[in-house]
Amino acid sequence: KTINVSWTGVDGLRVGGSYTMNNAPIFDDEGNSIHKLGVDLMELNSTYSKNNIHTVFEYGTVSYDCNSCNNGAAVSSSSSGYYLDLGYNLGSAMKMGATLIPWIRVSSYAMDDDDDATTTDVMLFGVMYKPNSNVSFKLDMGKSETNDNETDIFALGIGYMF
Repeated sequence: KTINVSWTGVDGLRVGGSYTMNNAPIFDDEGNSIHKLGVDLMELNSTYSKNNIHTVFEYGTVSYDCNSCNNGAAVSSSSSGYYLDLGYNLGSAMKMGATLIPWIRVSSYAMDDDDDATTTDVMLFGVMYKPNSNVSFKLDMGKSETNDNETDIFALGIGYMF
């Protein structure tokens, strides 16, 4: 079961969210359904793209619950996270005939939302260049931090839509 809502009442803005509830069967080696795993997934999202400004925000949380999955014991877990992208299309502003968007992303996620959850925070900076609507080149760099341990990030990407 999924409930989905979107709103587009302002030019360039879309705000939405969804909530999904499911009881997934868990099978034994013989193919018999022996347990049900409850899954709840909720997400909120928004995008704004107008006047060369591009923003994306998404927040999500998922929880799993099984009353008798671990030798009769209850098992439950949840995870959550968000990201926010902010960018500006310099290519359009400079009348280049191509898209050139420097951007920044902040994000954070926890793989288990209990009291001792390990949270990872990420800060990225990048640029995307699209010489036409089907080809893109992307460079991003930044840092990821988990439990005071920092990791440098560097990535190059090429995209093609056919």
